Amino acid sequence: MQWFAIREWFTTLLNNPGLMLALLGLLAFSLWQVIQRQYRWRGRRMVRWVSLLPLLLYFSLLLPVGQAVAEKGLTVWLPMDKGQTADAIVVLGRGPDLQKSRIQEATQLWKTGRAPQIFVSGRGDAPKIAHQLRARGVKASALASEDCSRTTEENAEFTAALLSSQVRTIILVTDPTHMLRSLLTFRSFGFRVIPHLSDMAYQPTDKSFPILVIREYAGLIAYGIKGRYFPRDTATEMSTPAESLS
Repeated sequence: MQWFAIREWFTTLLNNPGLMLALLGLLAFSLWQVIQRQYRWRGRRMVRWVSLLPLLLYFSLLLPVGQAVAEKGLTVWLPMDKGQTADAIVVLGRGPDLQKSRIQEATQLWKTGRAPQIFVSGRGDAPKIAHQLRARGVKASALASEDCSRTTEENAEFTAALLSSQVRTIILVTDPTHMLRSLLTFRSFGFRVIPHLSDMAYQPTDKSFPILVIREYAGLIAYGIKGRYFPRDTATEMSTPAESLS
């Protein structure tokens, strides 16, 4: 819980451009002063400019062109969805703003016969998405969910624990910025993943969008450092969540 509180505080900070630019500018100025007074080497000028990088990167993400480039960096590596069939469609929760597009995509995939079942994963999102899927005609027998996972890691872990061992190929539905980290994490639990992107509800001028991108780059790096993209020993790592399938 402490980690989630820290993450919420950090997200709130990132979502305040004026304060962030001021803090990053102050940090860059302080580093320049330390380098100026304490160090005498030929590469000092280069180090000064490097200290400006966080400020310049954050500022670029406030501009539409910077946001487009940053999002492209998260999606350019993704394989295309070529229409293959799968054992299941897995829909990840990501907050109320993004639920509608996920519901639309999952419904269309199921109705066109891409997979016989849909599994929804995400605390707070799963019951609402599952309810809307049923309202759109998805059979109750073809629908399951879990309402425990709070992170992408737990999305993959609990999905692997609760789905039948016969489900190996999945169509993964989430937004473009979240897909790369999700795909790599689900693969580490032994799934063959077909990525299927849902639309973003955010507009380029929406201040929430650059924060989402920043969090994804941070998440990609953090998951890599923790080794979460390597194949798992699922027999020892997976733990079934407290709530059962719904």
